[in-house]
Amino acid sequence: MSDDCWTALDIAATRDEREIRRAYARQLKRFRPDEDPVGFQRLVEARDEALLLATLSESVDFSEETTASLPEKDFDDIVVVASRSVQGDSAAADTDAAPQNQSDAQHRGVLRAVYETLNGLIDNIKTNNYYSLKTWKAENWSALFNQAALLGMDEHRAFQQTIARRLVEFLPDPDEYHPDDLANFEAGNGPCAVVEQIENECQFTWFGLGFAPIAGQRASDRYFSWLARAQTARALIERRQNPDTAYSNPVNGLPLFLPEDRIVLFRDAPLNNFFEKAEEQGSWPFQLDIKSLFTPGSRLADAGFRKAGFAVAAVICGLSASLNTLHVDWVLIALLCLCVSVACRVYFSATHYRRTVQHYTRYVKDVDRRGVIYSPRGRRNYLAERRKRPALSGHLWALEVAATVMLVFPLMTFATSWRYSDLMDQPVATVLADQFVSLFEIAAGNDAVETTSFVSLAASMNKAALLLENDRSPESTLLRDVSRPLDIVRLRSQLTELSERTTKSVKPLTPLIARQRKLEKLAELYRQASVEERRAIEKTLAQWGRLLEEAALSDPLYEAALWELLPPRTSGARSLVSPERELRRVLVKQFLNGNIASIASFEKQNIAQKAAQLELLLNASDSLLLALVNASVITKEETFTGVESPLNEFPRQKQGDGAVSGPRFLDGMIYNVIGSTDRSDDAPRLAVFNEALPVWSEEIIGWEGFLKYAVRCLNTVAPDDRNVARTMISEALEAAQNVNEQDKSRYWARASNRMFDIPSCRVPHAPAALSATTRDGLQAQISNLSAEKNSDEARTAAHYALAIAEEGYWGDNLRIFANSYLAYDSLQKGLPQQALYYLDGATDRYNLCRQIRALRGATLEALGEKERALREFQASRRTYGCSSTESGFSYDDADIDNRIEKLATETEAPRPQ
Repeated sequence: MSDDCWTALDIAATRDEREIRRAYARQLKRFRPDEDPVGFQRLVEARDEALLLATLSESVDFSEETTASLPEKDFDDIVVVASRSVQGDSAAADTDAAPQNQSDAQHRGVLRAVYETLNGLIDNIKTNNYYSLKTWKAENWSALFNQAALLGMDEHRAFQQTIARRLVEFLPDPDEYHPDDLANFEAGNGPCAVVEQIENECQFTWFGLGFAPIAGQRASDRYFSWLARAQTARALIERRQNPDTAYSNPVNGLPLFLPEDRIVLFRDAPLNNFFEKAEEQGSWPFQLDIKSLFTPGSRLADAGFRKAGFAVAAVICGLSASLNTLHVDWVLIALLCLCVSVACRVYFSATHYRRTVQHYTRYVKDVDRRGVIYSPRGRRNYLAERRKRPALSGHLWALEVAATVMLVFPLMTFATSWRYSDLMDQPVATVLADQFVSLFEIAAGNDAVETTSFVSLAASMNKAALLLENDRSPESTLLRDVSRPLDIVRLRSQLTELSERTTKSVKPLTPLIARQRKLEKLAELYRQASVEERRAIEKTLAQWGRLLEEAALSDPLYEAALWELLPPRTSGARSLVSPERELRRVLVKQFLNGNIASIASFEKQNIAQKAAQLELLLNASDSLLLALVNASVITKEETFTGVESPLNEFPRQKQGDGAVSGPRFLDGMIYNVIGSTDRSDDAPRLAVFNEALPVWSEEIIGWEGFLKYAVRCLNTVAPDDRNVARTMISEALEAAQNVNEQDKSRYWARASNRMFDIPSCRVPHAPAALSATTRDGLQAQISNLSAEKNSDEARTAAHYALAIAEEGYWGDNLRIFANSYLAYDSLQKGLPQQALYYLDGATDRYNLCRQIRALRGATLEALGEKERALREFQASRRTYGCSSTESGFSYDDADIDNRIEKLATETEAPRPQ
């Protein structure tokens, strides 16, 4: 035999079987069976010959003479030597030379020995525990393949196919088998080591798609799964031997990952695309992570940099918190914090993907150091757990978003400070005084400014003035020298925004006129006042602010009453409403609605107690009501500043037969004051109603109806007629003191009928009193009566129409028509204030018709509000004309033009083109 086998394998003569198999595996890349079958056949024969030579006794010298004389030996002796070498018999070296031609019987013996050895190995695995390492030894299978090397090519191929078909018998499920230990794999123990040995000999991976039909799909899946683990383990061993080049590309320095590890680590699509691009161009590409620009800390934590992520988040929150804690210029802090924050965000955004990939290399090194072979419960689970999102990552994200908002928000004021930089060199007291005067003038001259907006801005100004007062800053202190000057500068921009407001809605005139008159007066007083007097005006406005704000949201007349009561009180000649009368109406109305609500919630009712409280409210003196207003203002202020007020210490008033405790606050209204019924036991009132009755009793049903009719009357009658309703309610309560036991169940129903004498309260009798059966018919009847100069009957019909509309019949058009006619009738009788009341009841539309706008102008002219009157007359010329169903009166266009001309001259305002 020549040394051609060593030349074909491209190695020197050796007895190391592993070296021979490695050389054979290397040469397989050159001689593939499908591309070069002849070369592949020579390679297999060379491998078999080399393995045969390796099994000979160590005494055999691999010289040219010995190798050349090898064909003289009998092949039967070679088989015996190979068999004994598999069994560990060292005496095979003394075997005599065998004849060159092997008999058929001897050949069958070799085949029988090979297959018996294969059966023994498989039976050993099946008989013993699958999970015992004693049954999984690669050296046993190596000996089997050494024995099978004596077979011919066709027989050897059939032997490989037999192994493939029998894989299903002994290969366990990889998901159920415990992960191999790397130390056992290096020692040649375990399924991974056995499968690697089988693959090195049989090369099942070259079968391609033809392997599954031979072995079966389940066996094929298990085989390649174990083979993948073996390849990972082998690569792991090689990386341990060469750590300098195993984890990074020596050419470009980019990290290297096993395919199995990349599947686990690079699940994020942008990160995977980034790394693929880096591998393609051989260097790190520049790519920003947009999310890191907004929440760098949480992104770092998600990528595995937990400590760094929380540290970055803490820095960002600290920068934002400094805006609220350091008493220096906010703009400078904001700019400094912004520069630092933006620089950090851009840096982390630009390096996020690269740092993440590099950090994943640490995970791979760690898992390699632990020696965990890839498996569903081993290497993959370990890597997946390391890249798992931290539990607090969501909270960290929310914290960073809040910090970002806190950091950016103060920067919005930078444009404002630049715009009003001229204020910085002025004394801060002068700046605040000018702003207060501007606020008074803007709210007085612009009806689009809501009372709530005025109160809110006034409170902000008062707070700024209070801070300066607490700092004891001298009057000459410049604005730039105080802490947080932008708080004051920002007020100027808010004033500008307030002055530019516009509205298309038609608002009630009474509270607007009352507010304008009061604020014009305050502006005049504020200009002439000293510093102490100005602070008194500012504090008074702050005390009344909350009351005005709540009144603006509830009742126009109530708001007008508060504006007139706001110190200094409006004189009687310029007063539009009676503040005491409106206060009493609000208190009574609130009390009535509260009692109705308690009945609706099925609470038992003590009629005697409730009636006595109502009587107190109806008969309370004006001086007591004004005292309660002042107490309410003080209480609101003390509540605002955190000081509790003794609400029970109010002046006591003598009424009827006993002393009555002071009123209390109820139901969230501004005054919310009712009279208590704590009376002496020897003089009870309404004795027959003293017990608490259930809501389904006849007395309570009648009492509820009485309360509802009282509310309706107070809502519908004109201010000058409310004394009538108030008197009737008081008389009903007084008569209830003498009712007997037999009449008490029907008393309150009869008391309700007495209020029908007031025209606005006659809803049940309205259909019988009117001949019209439709809304248009009723409006036409009022217009016809007005044209016939029968104003009394027209007024009565209008009251009926208003009552019907308030009850919810025939829509808002009827209510607007009735209110506008009653306003016109009141103006004709020389009662402009009453006309104004009715006009405010007809302002639910955005665009009133021409006649109603002209009527508003005429009413305002009669009240001396010439500028407002001029605007209303001008608006009437720009709007549509009223139909016969929208108003029961008319204004001639020529008359409107004459009034515009006259008012324009008197107010020295330019006439619109």
